[in-house]
Amino acid sequence: MLLRSIRWVKGYVLFQGDGMLPERFLNLAARAGIELWQIESTGGILRARTACKNYKRLRPLAVKSRMRLRVKGRKGLAFYTRRYRGRFGL
Repeated sequence: MLLRSIRWVKGYVLFQGDGMLPERFLNLAARAGIELWQIESTGGILRARTACKNYKRLRPLAVKSRMRLRVKGRKGLAFYTRRYRGRFGL
């Protein structure tokens, strides 16, 4: 519960990757020290979550492993407050 709350405060990205070598992608991410959680693989499509700051670090790894990454959702306090940035009354 605590870890879930911390991840929400920092913000995280839900992404989907499809391509030739999803196992290589996961190994490269682990070697680079990038934390992924809730990893699912169905029919050659990989779905996972990672912290916002780590998503940009995944791009070069995706190119190496011939994966195409797509953002499916953004969750967390950073994205929630961005929505209300111009509304000072809220």
